[in-house]
Amino acid sequence: MPNWKILLTGVLACVCLALMVATFLVPMVYEGTRMWLWLGGFVLPTLVACALFAVFLRHASGSLDAKTRGTRY
Repeated sequence: MPNWKILLTGVLACVCLALMVATFLVPMVYEGTRMWLWLGGFVLPTLVACALFAVFLRHASGSLDAKTRGTRY
């Protein structure tokens, strides 16, 4: 696997983890309607980042499959 894929996987994993933690911790600090605004503001980017990470992992694992063209069993 190329180095850029390893680094991108690590960066995307850290971004997803940081957004998930912030989604739960930041709204706890605020009260009333500001809490719901912060929660709503963090949920969408968390879902987008995690979906992007899942698509990237699915694509990366597919590109690592052994090529079976030309081989006999």
